[in-house]
Amino acid sequence: MKEHSYDLILLTETNVNSSCWEEWGSSFCFFSSGVDPKVREREMKKREETTISGPPGTTCRSSADFENAGVGIVINSVLMPSLRDIKQINGRIIVATFEAQGSPVSFICAYAPPQWS
Repeated sequence: MKEHSYDLILLTETNVNSSCWEEWGSSFCFFSSGVDPKVREREMKKREETTISGPPGTTCRSSADFENAGVGIVINSVLMPSLRDIKQINGRIIVATFEAQGSPVSFICAYAPPQWS
């Protein structure tokens, strides 16, 4: 973002398993996931209770709480005052709407991998 002076980036295949946001220096990243929060909590608890052999910090991740898609939007802090809404719809769609001159502008990040026959 810094190298090319981008203020907005749409991300796909993030594999982040929760609909959340993070602050990255002068930018904010919003993630959207289709993983059910109850499933994620259950699987996290299982991991805490399970002992596995491996290097310290090694965890076991189940497919139940693994986001195979995941999308996100990174927004530079200069745009944050004009951010009107973030809709974290599921692991394949997230929408950011900004105030703009005239009417609001929405950016839709949609993950749709190609279908191979």
